[in-house]
Amino acid sequence: MAGADGLAREELAAIAANGLLRSLEPLRTGAGAEVELASGERLVNFSANDYLGLASHPAIRQALADGARQWGTGAGASRLVCGDYLPHHALEQELARFEGTESAVLFNSGYAANCGLVPAFAGPEDAVLSDALNHASLVDGCRLSRARTEVYPHADVAALEAALRRARQQGARRVLVATDTVFSMDGDLAPLAQIADACERHGALLVADEAAGAFGAYVAATRACCELLVNRARPLIFSTGLPPAVPHAALTALRILEGAEGDALRARLRRNVERFAVGLRALGLPAEAATPIFPVVPKRRLPSSPWCSALPKPHCPPPPSCASGACW
Repeated sequence: MAGADGLAREELAAIAANGLLRSLEPLRTGAGAEVELASGERLVNFSANDYLGLASHPAIRQALADGARQWGTGAGASRLVCGDYLPHHALEQELARFEGTESAVLFNSGYAANCGLVPAFAGPEDAVLSDALNHASLVDGCRLSRARTEVYPHADVAALEAALRRARQQGARRVLVATDTVFSMDGDLAPLAQIADACERHGALLVADEAAGAFGAYVAATRACCELLVNRARPLIFSTGLPPAVPHAALTALRILEGAEGDALRARLRRNVERFAVGLRALGLPAEAATPIFPVVPKRRLPSSPWCSALPKPHCPPPPSCASGACW
């Protein structure tokens, strides 16, 4: 069969043969600890990144509805044309205060932020050093920058130091280090303080990705850095801005996070993380109560694993996002 359809069928067959074929499974209910499938079956949700349960918080839902009534359902253009609204600026100011930086700038997603941020600060004359287990958005941001990219072993500060020295010896104009703070698949933490120290010693820029659990994203930095992003970050320049109702609602979420309710939600999350780690260890599975992300890795690829043969299809975890576990 010729054309795009034939090509797609061949590629899908190859993906399926490798046990990596995925499909979408729509939910009938909003985000929450329990969700309902299209079939009507209710399941406990262990897959979401809505760690504090804010996605369905009544006050935030009300703020989103109020924002839509006041500002409409879309921005109407990119922010540099006529899609820039007061809620965007109000949220950016509050996020900068929250982060303790001079400024902040919003993006439509974490993926867009990373694909705009890295190329804004690095180009063909530069070097980018990226952790081996970074999120795909950082991987693609590095590729889009056209800088020479070196992948250092996961969380290995000594290897990073050696890479920083090599980059300087090879005459890189600028050196940028990119790392997740919490790694999205393994759930471990980057040694951020040591990485920051290494960057300072070698005069390198540091991009630390903390994206998780909301709609939209932001970069918090100096005022000059944020102004550069407004002028160079292509996902920001060439995308319609976030619907202003979204930053309007996010202001309510930020107030909750900073108050007593936010403290209570974080304490509950910590208790749940520790309880879940204890339960996994009781089953003989290794588990560290460091973050809300727990990797439970079968010895065989999922479609042939006893896990999936014992579960109906919708219950089985999806295949890995990267073939052979490598996104680079």
